[in-house]
Amino acid sequence: MNNIDFKDISSKTWFSLLVDGCFKFYRKYEVLENYIKLLEKEDFHVYSFHCNEFKDAGEFEKEIAIKINNGKPKEFVLPNKEGNVLILKNFEEYFCNNFKEAISTLNSLHLLSWIYTLAGKKLIVFLNSNENSFNEFFNKIDIVQIGGIQSIRWIEGDGPKLKNSL
Repeated sequence: MNNIDFKDISSKTWFSLLVDGCFKFYRKYEVLENYIKLLEKEDFHVYSFHCNEFKDAGEFEKEIAIKINNGKPKEFVLPNKEGNVLILKNFEEYFCNNFKEAISTLNSLHLLSWIYTLAGKKLIVFLNSNENSFNEFFNKIDIVQIGGIQSIRWIEGDGPKLKNSL
């Protein structure tokens, strides 16, 4: 890879998000919308899940597999686009009600992100919290439990600046 290639890649929205891991937490939906618009322009599939609809990790992971594998939950299908974005709404409820299973789900998604990377694809996971007490989430996570993730980043502020396209 030469300097021109690196400049092009490092200017991508997905690069700025994945540089420190696949998990991004957000509170403001408007910020997420800005990221999604940019990622769709960069050729990503976007899938949204309401975590409070799931009773256990098996049901949750099956629903994810069905959506990202084009309706075939037992097959592994790489995206035909640049990658996938998973939006997990109300994640704190799922996490608080199913702690061990939520850790398992995060670990599975972290591993899937590594597999995507090895295959030249990308996986970005946005986790939504509507609660101000979501900081308790961080206090309960043992980094070793989630594949040794070193960084879980909050997406705050106004998010990315959208360029006007004429």
